[in-house]
Amino acid sequence: MKKRAWIIPVVLVAVIAVSAGIWQSNQPPKSIGSLLQLKEGTWPENDYTQGVPQPEGEVVRGWLDLEEGYCYIQMTGVADPEGYLEQLCQAGFEQAAGASEEASSGYLMTNGEKAVSVSWSGEEGAMGLYISQKEIP
Repeated sequence: MKKRAWIIPVVLVAVIAVSAGIWQSNQPPKSIGSLLQLKEGTWPENDYTQGVPQPEGEVVRGWLDLEEGYCYIQMTGVADPEGYLEQLCQAGFEQAAGASEEASSGYLMTNGEKAVSVSWSGEEGAMGLYISQKEIP
């Protein structure tokens, strides 16, 4: 259970951001509190994503939390999420934790400087990335 505890904060932040109305079609990026919306359809170029490989697929939403110090990216159309884990390994990340079930999978990858939480579910190719510049215990 302890290894999966990182999933709870990611889900809570997503629910809060959605209920706060951070994503509205055809609206310019905006900030709500410490959350800064990322541009749809574009892989973000920032300190968090530097050195993190870009998965194949489409960025549908994302944000930076300037107060908590992380970047979240939600994607669709990711045909091979397990292949993305291999890309992370090739970029110097190692698996710190992971779980795979019938409906969903989640892995925590670290490289000593950053932690990348990768989760996906179902056959639709939906994937979420939580990138922190702090090591997650």
